[in-house]
Amino acid sequence: MEKLLNDLKALLGEEVALHEGLKADLAFESEQDGTLSSGDYLRLQQRKYYWINQIEGIEARRIEQVRKIAEDWAVDARKLTLREIIARAPQDDGSRARRKATVRSSRATTTR
Repeated sequence: MEKLLNDLKALLGEEVALHEGLKADLAFESEQDGTLSSGDYLRLQQRKYYWINQIEGIEARRIEQVRKIAEDWAVDARKLTLREIIARAPQDDGSRARRKATVRSSRATTTR
């Protein structure tokens, strides 16, 4: 179980980083206010599609990881939330607090 939880934690970290990359490109695009050349705009669009494709891939991996955890716990994966995973996960030397911080920073990025 510890491996499943650690893998989920790593996936959440990757997912947050991908969302931050997309957010940065969206902010950059907003700041340009029409000053980008067509070539630069096209490259920016390609980068945003890259972020989206990566996010979709990692979301699929996260959903599969949650399914594995739910199977191990004999619960319905569709109803298993990060809050419940944290509550059920073994506690040790402050890892619960770290997991809560991860959930807070990724809350908007982990639900569809």
